[in-house]
Amino acid sequence: YPTADGYKWNVEKASSLPVNFEKTGWATIFAPVALEIPDGVAAYYVMEDGIKNGYISLTTIEEGVIPANTGVILYAKEADGTDKTYEFAITDCSTELTANLLKGSIAQSIIEEKGYVLAVVEGAVGLYSAITEGLAEETFLNNSHKAYLPASAIPAALQQSTGFRFGEGVTDIDNVKTENIKSKTIYDMQGRKVENPAKGIYIINGKKT
Repeated sequence: YPTADGYKWNVEKASSLPVNFEKTGWATIFAPVALEIPDGVAAYYVMEDGIKNGYISLTTIEEGVIPANTGVILYAKEADGTDKTYEFAITDCSTELTANLLKGSIAQSIIEEKGYVLAVVEGAVGLYSAITEGLAEETFLNNSHKAYLPASAIPAALQQSTGFRFGEGVTDIDNVKTENIKSKTIYDMQGRKVENPAKGIYIINGKKT
């Protein structure tokens, strides 16, 4: 805020990060911290065997947590047709996606290779060649905290493709159910038994939920 001798800043610790879903219901994120996936949102990553000529099959993140420094694709059915923001709680729970092809950048950055970004082309949502207008060939500008698919990560035979629609393998979020956790044995991530769990990651009957 402005003062007579310049500006002063208030710095507050963040407990969550907001993600805006535009009218398609889709978004991407790349964050320096692990994030809990909120209710009503599905998170996906891309494996090499999911890329075929013209289509990408997305793999669902089952653990409920997006690992730090990991590019992912998000879908929120309730945001489809609206402009909706979800809060992703920051968590210390550590997971890893070793087969994920998606990359990202925390700050807005020029990526010095061909890449594919989230877009809608002819009414179809997918990952399409990033616009390179005004930049050197085979480079593009990636926005802050956004994920992309580098062309170098996909088979050479597909690297000249203009894009990939989301195909088979995308989970219908209508099928996501909230399990009744009453009368079950529940522990937190430190192994302590919990009677009344709040929002977060727990071990329920031996399964991380």
